[in-house]
Amino acid sequence: MKKILLLGAGKSSTILIEYLLQQATIHQWKIIVADQNVHIAEQKMNAHPCGKAIQLNAHHPTERLVWIEQVDAVISLLPPTLHYMVAEDCIQLGKHLLTASYIDEKIKALQKDIENKELLFLCEMGLDPGIDHMSAVQIIHQLKEKGAPENLLQEALHHLKQLRLTRKRNNGFTCCGIGVALLVIGCMLTVLLYTSGGDIKWAMYGLTSLGVVFTMKGLVDIMGW
Repeated sequence: MKKILLLGAGKSSTILIEYLLQQATIHQWKIIVADQNVHIAEQKMNAHPCGKAIQLNAHHPTERLVWIEQVDAVISLLPPTLHYMVAEDCIQLGKHLLTASYIDEKIKALQKDIENKELLFLCEMGLDPGIDHMSAVQIIHQLKEKGAPENLLQEALHHLKQLRLTRKRNNGFTCCGIGVALLVIGCMLTVLLYTSGGDIKWAMYGLTSLGVVFTMKGLVDIMGW
C-alpha cells in the first residue's frame, strides 16, 4: 500500500485532503495528514478509513524524519521557509516531494542531490502557476489526441500574442482619445483664462501636459513598441 504524508492541515489543504481520500479509496493509498494541531487534521480526515491524522511539530527534525521514513511521497503545505528542511529530509530518506510554493535558491541548490537519488520534486503546484499550467498542458494533450496538429502549442502561443497585441492596441486608442481630449480642453481653457486675465498655468502645464502623456502612451501601445 502506497503511503502519502501531507504536512500541514490549514485552510488551503481542505480540498486537497478530500481529493486524496477519494483517490486513496480507488488506488488503496494511505493518507497521513500531519499538523501541530491534531484536532484540525482529524476534523478534515472525518474518520476516513484510508486516512490518519497525526500531531507533528515541523520544526522538530526527529519527528519529521520518523514520519517521512514511513511513506512513499510527501506533500508539503507548510510555510515556504520550512520547505527546505523537508526537502533535505526527503533527499536523505529517498522520498518524493511536492509543494505549492515557488522554487527558491536553496531548493535549486539541491538539484544534483535530487537527480542522483532519482527523486521527483515538484514545486509550484499551487493555483498559479501550477494548476494553470497543468490545465493548459492537459487541454493541449487532449486536442492532440483528437488529431490536432503537432505545432498546436506554437499556434496557441501566436494566437495569445495576437490577442494581447489587440488588447494593447485597443487600450492605446483609448489613451489617445483621452489624451487628445485633455489637450483640446487644456488649450481652450488656456485661451479663455488668458483673455480674461486669469491664471493659465494649471491649464497650460497641467491639463496639456497630462494630455501629452496620455497621447504618447496611446501611440506607443498602438505601434506595439
